[in-house]
Amino acid sequence: SKSILLNEIINYRKNDIFRIFKLINPLSEKSFDSQPISIQYDVNYDQNFPDKLKGYSEEIFNALISIIKYMKPDRILDAGCGAGSNYYFLKKYLDKKTFYTGIDTARYSVIKALDYYENDKDKFHICDIMKIEFPDNFFSLSFTESVLPYIYDPIKALKELYRVSKNGFYAALYTTDEKITDRKFNKKTL
Repeated sequence: SKSILLNEIINYRKNDIFRIFKLINPLSEKSFDSQPISIQYDVNYDQNFPDKLKGYSEEIFNALISIIKYMKPDRILDAGCGAGSNYYFLKKYLDKKTFYTGIDTARYSVIKALDYYENDKDKFHICDIMKIEFPDNFFSLSFTESVLPYIYDPIKALKELYRVSKNGFYAALYTTDEKITDRKFNKKTL
């Protein structure tokens, strides 16, 4: 009964109608209506582009993949998960007992992540990186990628990542002028 505008082409898949319904009539305990809408460049579309046009690739995550292989975390926080693009590349490196949690303030992106990837142990929530709604030291490893340049208080966000992380966190910071492909994980200093 409501007029809506969707500013993205949605290729029909299983649960798309459910996702659209949640946009119009959110069914969450949290108010989706008070959250910002942002359309994240979706990895599910990106992977169909020619290689030179792709924005996402596994190489971007080499340092994080090394950390995951080395630390074997039991709980991971992806702060600024968007539509689950990080999870798309990292899921094959996660132990079967690893719990993955993605948070983002963009309700549309979180709905996509829920639709694409949520399962019994991998969850996605609306949550602000500057006020993470989990207890101290809850996650074995926390990370954020492509988020800090877009928030108004990145220091507060880093403090929150530190607070909820038992063994430290990883924050990818880079410019938009060039792709950095040689990020490395230092096992001696974590």
